Amino acid sequence: MKKLSNTSILKNIAFLTVLFGGLSFYSFNCAPASFVVDDSGSLSLSSNGEIITGDGGPSLDVKVIAPQALLTSEQIYESLLNLTGQKATVTNGQIQEFERRSGSFGVSSQLDKVNAPMMIALTSFSGEICNGLVQREQGQPADQRKFFQGVNFGAAVAMLNETSYQESVSRMANSFLGRSPSSEEVTLFNQFRTEFIAAIPAANIGQNAQTRALVLSTCTALLSSFDVYTY
Repeated sequence: MKKLSNTSILKNIAFLTVLFGGLSFYSFNCAPASFVVDDSGSLSLSSNGEIITGDGGPSLDVKVIAPQALLTSEQIYESLLNLTGQKATVTNGQIQEFERRSGSFGVSSQLDKVNAPMMIALTSFSGEICNGLVQREQGQPADQRKFFQGVNFGAAVAMLNETSYQESVSRMANSFLGRSPSSEEVTLFNQFRTEFIAAIPAANIGQNAQTRALVLSTCTALLSSFDVYTY
């Protein structure tokens, strides 16, 4: 199978992870308790999860549920394999990637231990986990797949229509995040799919490796989401 360069794959993953990770950390129901929701500083989060105005009065009829703790290094390993159904088929590559990155994962469950090296390590390990998942499902009949039933890995990426792509996003979100994707997330991933296809050089547009790269990038962004390694 013809493969994309590591640089191309990492660029795709980084682009989507930064966008999705930013929204996940600052906009969705996984924001830390110190979260401020308005750039003017007039809105903040109360101790019971209610968004309030600067004068102390309620502003929005919504609740933001903040996470309580981080997964530790061992929990991250177990969780990512279980979420993708690979606990019984873990590869040497996945074990080696975990060993390389585990020093950057937390040994404490405290939320204030989140830092840039940890997030980079989680994205890298998630990418290896997703690589195993994509490789497994790529070799299965479509009706036996859990996440990529509508993906034709033998066809050019332009043949992966929006409906089939959204179905895979939804299946991964429900498994990895424990919920359906929000409307903002659906919009973000559809935008990524469109821009991914548009950026492929004409000489490479027919390569089925591009389909795999799109799916791998999307999986990695979801699996390295803040929702996955907090509870």
